[in-house]
Amino acid sequence: SIEKAEIHEKVVERRENTAEALPEGFFDDPEIDARVRKVDAPKDQMDKEWDEFQKAMRQVNTISEAIVAEEDEEGRLDRQIGEIDEQIECYRRVEKLRNRQDEIKNKLKEVLTIKELQKKEEENVDSDDEGELQDLLSQDWR
Repeated sequence: SIEKAEIHEKVVERRENTAEALPEGFFDDPEIDARVRKVDAPKDQMDKEWDEFQKAMRQVNTISEAIVAEEDEEGRLDRQIGEIDEQIECYRRVEKLRNRQDEIKNKLKEVLTIKELQKKEEENVDSDDEGELQDLLSQDWR
C-alpha cells in the first residue's frame, strides 16, 4: 500500500508536469486549453481585466471628483472673500459720504445762522436808520 501511494503521487506529478509542458494553444478550444494548463480562460481573464479596469476608473473618477470639489470649494471661498472685501470697501465709501453729508449740513446750518444774524442786524440797522431819519425830518430844520 505504501508503494501504491508513491505510484499514485508520481502519476499526479506526471499529470501536472504534462499540463505545464503543453504549449499555449495546444487545444483548439481556448477554454479547454486554459483548463488543462490550469490558468484562467481567456474570457474569464478578459472579464477579470475589465473588472479591474472599471475599478481603477472608478477610483480615478472618485479622485478626480474630489479634486474638482476641492477646487470648486476654493473658488467659492475666493469669490466670497472677494465679495466681502467689496462690501467692506462699499461700507467705507458710505461712511465717508455720511461724514461728508454731516459736514455739509453743519456748514449749511452755520451759513444759515450767519445769514439770519446778518438779516437781523440789517433790520436793526434799517430800523435805527429809519428812526434817525424820522428824527431828522421831524426836527425843525430851521
